[in-house]
Amino acid sequence: MKIKDILVHIDKQEASRSRVDIAVKLAQAHDAHISGLYVIPDITIPSYADIHMPTPLLTGYEQESRATADKVGAHFKQTLDKSGCKGERICTTGY
Repeated sequence: MKIKDILVHIDKQEASRSRVDIAVKLAQAHDAHISGLYVIPDITIPSYADIHMPTPLLTGYEQESRATADKVGAHFKQTLDKSGCKGERICTTGY
């Protein structure tokens, strides 16, 4: 069975490097495309909690999260470039 597309979760943890390395080896063996997915967790406050999150706190979280996503994404792209594999980075928010 030939693999065409590989989706790998990327994050700032050390295990992410191992996941990407394995994805690269699979992609090289099958001439496959790799998508690196980085998910920024949403901040969710339950509706029953009467809490107001200050805008600077939310803005700071978003900026820090985007900076981390950019750093991780740059490392992912660098790894793809070195390996000669085709791929893309996807960054989204959610759970």
